[in-house]
Amino acid sequence: MHIVFVHRRGPGQFVHIARRLILDGWTVTLVCESVDRPVPGLRVLRYANGAAADSGRAVQGDVAVPYVEAGRRVADILQRLARHGRPPISSWVISPGAA
Repeated sequence: MHIVFVHRRGPGQFVHIARRLILDGWTVTLVCESVDRPVPGLRVLRYANGAAADSGRAVQGDVAVPYVEAGRRVADILQRLARHGRPPISSWVISPGAA
């Protein structure tokens, strides 16, 4: 089974469940800007270098443009995973919260 966690500075609060799933033989992927703590066996796919999402000042409608761009990058990564035979059975998405 394959699960994907999406977290800006992951794995964040999912570190323990990610470790457990890896030990149980799951394929676990983290989609993030940066890794707050490494987890052995966790596949990490980065969607941005961090600088763009931290600015958060430019606004398009009611949404900060860097967050829209980050969302598009995450969607692209999830589509690529699905095309390459690794579609996640679940995606856990955490809002960016305070920068």
